[in-house]
Amino acid sequence: MRKVLVQLDYYLGGQFAGLTSGLARGAFAARGLDVRVAPPCAPGGEGDAVLARQRADPSSVVVGVCEQNSLAAAAPLVAFGAMFDRSPLAVVAKRGAALRKVAVHADSAELVAEALGVDVVVVERADEAHRAALLAGGAVDGVQCYHTTEPLAFFAPGGGLCPREHEVTSICATAPGSLGALDLGYSQALFADADAPQAALDAFLAALMEGWAIAAEDPILAGEVLAAHEAA
Repeated sequence: MRKVLVQLDYYLGGQFAGLTSGLARGAFAARGLDVRVAPPCAPGGEGDAVLARQRADPSSVVVGVCEQNSLAAAAPLVAFGAMFDRSPLAVVAKRGAALRKVAVHADSAELVAEALGVDVVVVERADEAHRAALLAGGAVDGVQCYHTTEPLAFFAPGGGLCPREHEVTSICATAPGSLGALDLGYSQALFADADAPQAALDAFLAALMEGWAIAAEDPILAGEVLAAHEAA
């Protein structure tokens, strides 16, 4: 069995359902892969984390996940797969209000400023409650969000924002009603050391796609499998 370590850049969101469903049903093992998941590393340090783990265990294959703009061009890394068909980057703002200042994560500050032409305030990456408080209190006009997961937290009871007063709008150029012209740059990519064996990466992708097919058959079960894996 070839050992594969997946280095997360954030918690296991819905985009990892193919991974966890594939693990649960043996899709990776059937291809000779012993896949483990490592805890998230510091934002922006995904490339360094993957290279450090690869050097520490040369017999394994370390797969990283990060936003496209976090991949350093000079680093000996290669992207070999995508997690989304378009960017999940979006902004939550008060309905009808002008957008001048937006609270963002550190790894997307330049992208948001350029795409929207606004001033940005950098906040802690995982601090959804703080971002919601900034928007609700009027300190900013909008807050960055990952539209596949974070609006659920913002608009949940006690989340700090009201869906009747606030709305989520994509920044991706190809999304209907998008605010910005961002196409590429902020969407999770799979990457590895440039010297990683291609056969192992191909097998990983094939198992991941099988996992997604499994997840699509029963999305409710896929969510339960995902939640159980994160809690383990």
